[in-house]
Amino acid sequence: MVFKTAANMSGLKKSAYLLRYYFSGGLFYLKRNKTLLSVWISKLLMSILSLLATISGGAMALAALPQIYKIFKRKSAKDISAISYSCFAVGGIIWLLYGIELNSSAVIISNTLSTITAILVLIGWFLYGRASR
Repeated sequence: MVFKTAANMSGLKKSAYLLRYYFSGGLFYLKRNKTLLSVWISKLLMSILSLLATISGGAMALAALPQIYKIFKRKSAKDISAISYSCFAVGGIIWLLYGIELNSSAVIISNTLSTITAILVLIGWFLYGRASR
């Protein structure tokens, strides 16, 4: 009955009618007919996705730790490309600044770790890589 009545209305009047109807029924309609339940579910999924992005970004950033360990244990970085790790460090800094602008903890955490690991590889290259050439 509500939808038949609302079907004869247009625009703002229809929206106001539906909004009053759903407020009186205890349900709230939000933009584009999303109920509170669907909004809650989408926020939950985004929270889970954000957590997974933080974990995977951090794991990807920490993937360079075996390389860093190898450089400092062997005291040799002769096969390391300083240009590649310089690009990783600069890219990580740019993404870190972008994450700060967005206030996104997933972007900030993963790119802080990746920038630190890239800089550690570059420090190892400066200490041990150039001496062997």
